[in-house]
Amino acid sequence: CTGPDRVAERQPVGAPRMPTRVGIVGGVGDVDEYLSTIDGADRDALEHVYAVAREIVPEAEQGTSYAMPALLYRGKGLVSTVRGRRFLSVYPFSGAVVASLADALADFETTTGSIHYSADHQLPEPTLQRLIEARRDEIDARTRARPAGGSRRRR
Repeated sequence: CTGPDRVAERQPVGAPRMPTRVGIVGGVGDVDEYLSTIDGADRDALEHVYAVAREIVPEAEQGTSYAMPALLYRGKGLVSTVRGRRFLSVYPFSGAVVASLADALADFETTTGSIHYSADHQLPEPTLQRLIEARRDEIDARTRARPAGGSRRRR
């Protein structure tokens, strides 16, 4: 199916499959809508990640990135955290950010672009703050590096 309401997006490796609904870009709603579908300790853990991100980047807006509910900053995915079948995952939408925190994440399973955790084994507050700050700084650097007009030149 194609049309103005359909957007083809790639999901990060290991991203939980989200049910798609026709007419909604990316297939899911915003962060609040997603959180309303989760109960208990998992919801509390997910809400905590989003709360920390909002404290650090108050101008972040709800939306979707890679078909996941996410906070967006300057139009880019800042962070998403979702529940999968076996664990909760944080997606900072940057393998470089995950790699830069490798030492602090030694007690967690990671992939190139995600960090797995649980309600019982959450990311330490300083690590979560560093993750959000690193992604914000990465977005800021990329935004400043773009030429006037906002598009990249291709060679």
